[in-house]
Amino acid sequence: MIRAVLFDLFGTLINHRHQDGSSLRADQPVAGPGRLELLRQLVAAEGLQLRSAHFTTPLVNELYALYRDRFREDLPPAQKREFWTEFGRKLFEELGAGERALNYALAQAERLERIFGPDHFALYPDVRPTLERLDRFHVRAGVVSNWDPALERFLEHWGLRSRLSALAVSATVGHEKPDARIFQAALDQLGLQAPDALHVGDLYDVDYVGAEQAALIPVLLDRGGKRKDQYPGIRRIETLTQVVELL
Repeated sequence: MIRAVLFDLFGTLINHRHQDGSSLRADQPVAGPGRLELLRQLVAAEGLQLRSAHFTTPLVNELYALYRDRFREDLPPAQKREFWTEFGRKLFEELGAGERALNYALAQAERLERIFGPDHFALYPDVRPTLERLDRFHVRAGVVSNWDPALERFLEHWGLRSRLSALAVSATVGHEKPDARIFQAALDQLGLQAPDALHVGDLYDVDYVGAEQAALIPVLLDRGGKRKDQYPGIRRIETLTQVVELL
């Protein structure tokens, strides 16, 4: 009997928000530009160049630890701007701006919030209905994600944290999918054995294979059915709402 469903985050529950403000579609595996591309545009506006090597996982974790520890939704606008200025100063220093880092951060604070804040992302339209249906079936939900330390705060902003009984984040657990230990961290929070849980994700090598190796029941989310000819014979769905049919 399935007692819990674990979800990947990016590409499964959320994606980059469209820059024109249009909504995500449930059959859309790729959406708007990512943070790295938008950051490239931002630093170019300040006459800097950004290489992917600058934007490393340790840097992202350091910046979002700052977000986790200091940012609050109820901060007054002036204090929110101060936070994003400090966030930007640290970022621009790492990008080699030197003593100009603070000036760049002051000039770009609003754009930094749009790029690095939770509103850069949007929920897929099938997320809330799926969580509501799981709740009606008394099946708990959780998230297993290769993500930075601020994820819990982001989930609160999106109104999802209270619906989750487990949250395993690589920056906190210390292991990334497909490592079985990050899946086990979520199972430990649920007090369940692996065969009692499904894991749903959009990446075959990371989500499906990782969950299978951890002895969970793996499900590939193939939004829009774009990969029907790949990975024959596996368990797959095209929208999240179909997960209820697998219980």
